Amino acid sequence: GGGTVTLSGAINYTGGTTIEAGTAVAVANRAAFTNLGTITVSNLKSGVFEVVRFTGSDTFTASDFPTPAGEERFVLSPDQKSILCIYGCADPVYIGGANGDLAVASNWTSGSVPDGNANATITWNNSAATLSNSGGAFSPFTITIPDSSEVMTLASGHVLHVNTLTNATKLAIASGATLTVDNDLVAMPVDGAKTKVFLYSNEGTVLVGGKARGYCRVSGSAVYQYETVSANSQPIQADGIAYDNSGSGQLYMRLSAKSNKNGMWVVGSGGMTFPSNRNANYSTFYLESGGTATIHSSADWTLNNTGKANSSHGDIWINKNGTVTIDTSDYSDSTVPRTVTLNGRIFAE
Repeated sequence: GGGTVTLSGAINYTGGTTIEAGTAVAVANRAAFTNLGTITVSNLKSGVFEVVRFTGSDTFTASDFPTPAGEERFVLSPDQKSILCIYGCADPVYIGGANGDLAVASNWTSGSVPDGNANATITWNNSAATLSNSGGAFSPFTITIPDSSEVMTLASGHVLHVNTLTNATKLAIASGATLTVDNDLVAMPVDGAKTKVFLYSNEGTVLVGGKARGYCRVSGSAVYQYETVSANSQPIQADGIAYDNSGSGQLYMRLSAKSNKNGMWVVGSGGMTFPSNRNANYSTFYLESGGTATIHSSADWTLNNTGKANSSHGDIWINKNGTVTIDTSDYSDSTVPRTVTLNGRIFAE
């Protein structure tokens, strides 16, 4: 499903209407809506979907909601001109549409802007969304963005501040926007979704007070920095980069984006570490063949040593024709030198 089907003529069929999740049906007025008959939403996946919309002046009420066939539930859009379906998402859920403001109370199922104690769900499945956050008022403990969501972009000039953030695979940071994560930014593959990225993309500023922490705990899994990059992409600025491999087999944490082989990071005093390396011989920060990655410095830092055998791949593994640049000048002030200690090994093919 995806996009909008607009019914502008007479609706002459009888019976019901099945609408695939992710596709919205637009009708002019209540009479046309009535002629849709019994509405069923099919192919449900985790998220928020616009199901039916009035293009004219009419509005919906709760009495217009379809009868749930299972665990889905229905709510009104803030302007009451759309019926939305919510499936697999815990409150508070964003319902403000593709160009809404996260700082507006009516854009949330709770009727209030989630506070610093909340895990807020942001998702929109009919189209990609560009969201604002007026005054930075939306500042929850964390946010959940289901993988099934379309891409959610934090608009230029706006900031988002959370305590932790995990698997924000559909969150993009626009140029001029700022994402601040007080503790860890986490990418953790799970069964059924073995490839994860920290963020969809970043052309703005991403500040992480803790670690950019990649977990590889599922056979055949991989962690990348971004889904996609552009000429304007910017680094993740973190206290450190941590790779947790408590699985087995060749589970690498890529230093690059999924869409190509380029990556950029800023590492602070937390350095590059391996908190858990069940299979030390395959615990490595990895750059694919022909790729480029730049590791900037915001403090003195150390590459840790996993203790792997000398015959194995290094703690940073640079595949054929790849280039890793470690910049030892301060990222914010290039006149300030930083010390980088390579306790771990670099294996360059």
